[in-house]
Amino acid sequence: MSIEEEVLKTYRPDESKLVPAGFVKDKDKYTYSEVFMNGDLRAEITVSKDGKVTGKVIDIASGDEYFPIRASSFVGSYVGEAREAYSDLLRRIAGKCFIKELFAFPQTNRIAKAIFEKYGEAPDCPFKKAEGYNVFRCAQTKKWYALTANIPRHLVTGEKPEDPENAPRADIMNVKASPERYDELMRTPAVFPGYHMDHKNWISVVLDGTLPDGFILELIAESRNFAAAGKTSRREDAVSWIVPANPAYYDIEEGFGKQKEIMWKQSRAVREGDSVYLYVASPVSQIRYKCVAVKTDIPFSYKDENVKMTRVMKLRLVSRVPEGALTVKKLRELGVKMLRGPVMLDRSLAETIAKAAESK
Repeated sequence: MSIEEEVLKTYRPDESKLVPAGFVKDKDKYTYSEVFMNGDLRAEITVSKDGKVTGKVIDIASGDEYFPIRASSFVGSYVGEAREAYSDLLRRIAGKCFIKELFAFPQTNRIAKAIFEKYGEAPDCPFKKAEGYNVFRCAQTKKWYALTANIPRHLVTGEKPEDPENAPRADIMNVKASPERYDELMRTPAVFPGYHMDHKNWISVVLDGTLPDGFILELIAESRNFAAAGKTSRREDAVSWIVPANPAYYDIEEGFGKQKEIMWKQSRAVREGDSVYLYVASPVSQIRYKCVAVKTDIPFSYKDENVKMTRVMKLRLVSRVPEGALTVKKLRELGVKMLRGPVMLDRSLAETIAKAAESK
């Protein structure tokens, strides 16, 4: 990693402030020059049209680039002072005409903003010796459901860099994934076994734009569900869930037509007394049943080409939801956008869903 990349990794240029700060516009780039180290060296900083920052340090006496400042093999008081002075110069420029971001990569900042807008949860850095590591915690349980880190990319991808010392870096996010989806996710681009985590439960996603934000937010929502139910053995209040049902695999209308209780694949965090709204997937595409979990974690063994079950829960039908009351469009308007797995509802959303389910 270059000095510029290291110092400015969480900054991006503010084009409107570059010229007032002393940069000169030349076609599609901006350049800045400043003498430092008592007139011995000159810094030449360039900002390209796509915001990439590069720099040169010139030895004024010779007119050549002063390469020792970039080589760790060069040691000594002068080169050390020069590196620090150049880094300070970059930080000073950043303070004048750059925007400070929380993370090094644009997608990471977008994801963090989306998490805050949806859940009101901002990251914190609990590791004193690892300042680049940030965690997102569920406000209710204080358990974290995502960890971000800026690391050499090859450490998570397994690639072999040509120059390990200057290997490209990446922002990654560790999230918890259900065992049922793990194999599928391992075949997904930019998804790898959890970096420094239990590979059976955690995955690492490289936040370089390979995967769309929506897909990553879906993974985060699933991981947050685990964290939200992290104190299930001690939580006192029942909660509400939306659980998807695929009519291609099971005729739920026929099931509830014959009986008031059915066995359903155990959603790990659902507990006895929880409300379960069954969302029937396409072509129905709406919530059609309100149930209550009357018994959970029942041992069960079943496997076919579509589903594998080791535990089930018993759901009792409470009421049928009026057709059209909670369509996929309505759910999206309420902020429920991904329904590939169980979604735990916060209190406000649960109340809204309950009222809609009881409408005539």
